[in-house]
Amino acid sequence: MRIEVCIEKISKISQVLSKVLKGIKPDPFTDPRYYPPKNEDPESVSRFFFFMVAIDHRVSRPSKPYIAEINGEVYEGADLLYRLGKITYDEDPSFFDPNRLKYISAHDIKKKFDISNAAIPDPETRAELLRDAATKLLEFYKGEVINIIKESKNFLKHKGRGFIERLRIFKAYSDPVEKKSYLLAKFLERRKILEVKDWWNAEVPVDNHLVRIAFRLNLVTLDKETENRIRRYEEFKWHEDVEIRLAIRLAYKHLSKTLGISPFYLDDFLWLFGKRCCNTEKPVCKSRCNDKCYEIKGCIENCIFLELCKEANATRPITKYNYYSTWYY
Repeated sequence: MRIEVCIEKISKISQVLSKVLKGIKPDPFTDPRYYPPKNEDPESVSRFFFFMVAIDHRVSRPSKPYIAEINGEVYEGADLLYRLGKITYDEDPSFFDPNRLKYISAHDIKKKFDISNAAIPDPETRAELLRDAATKLLEFYKGEVINIIKESKNFLKHKGRGFIERLRIFKAYSDPVEKKSYLLAKFLERRKILEVKDWWNAEVPVDNHLVRIAFRLNLVTLDKETENRIRRYEEFKWHEDVEIRLAIRLAYKHLSKTLGISPFYLDDFLWLFGKRCCNTEKPVCKSRCNDKCYEIKGCIENCIFLELCKEANATRPITKYNYYSTWYY
């Protein structure tokens, strides 16, 4: 397998993106539907994000979307996960106490995160990740997420003792590409709990949305055999998944440097773009812009990258590679 970063394409994409980013404000992650309110106790907020991100992976599966209506509003995927997490935070705040979570069962997970016909996949794995996270948080950090930040001295990476590096002891945060770790760092930084000192070590949290966008925009180039395997939806292996996502993370690092912005801010756009416009089955280049798509400023009835996207004219645009047996992302 060969995968390489395409610097020339990154330069062209940055020219378009620099105009669009002016209309996108950094998400403060204070939407009351999904997150704890402003001015909440920092440790309570930190625990909410620490434990929610730990189980934030693969909530929708092929032919089995994780979707439900709550009070007249439809939530899907991660939106539904965090909506139910916030309801739990409001109605049963002690749920996020590590002394309680170290005993959590799959049945407990289903009680909190199943609703109507939406059933969260792999409740056993999610319960295991929470038990591990809670147990080690109590053992190594006196049960407080704030202590991880204090001991890291607000460095993401620093001689093996930065925030991202300290998270590696937790099974949920053991991904070599550090998707959940950087997502947690992004949440806590926006809530002004983590004050990042070493922005040069920031990365985008690479999930399936970011992988799909990178493939379609040709931010990375693949050898023909690997590309054909993806299109045939053949299953990939652990080491191949890591290699692909590391290359994609590097491509986005180059893009953020070219734009002169933080990878966290770039991720705000990428996540919105991946969900609203460049989605899996009905990207706007194959359908049409919609109300949610218009949240991204600068488009004129079609994708802002239409002229640069190698998949825009494909009968079936490349989506993502087949690798579902993971709790990394």
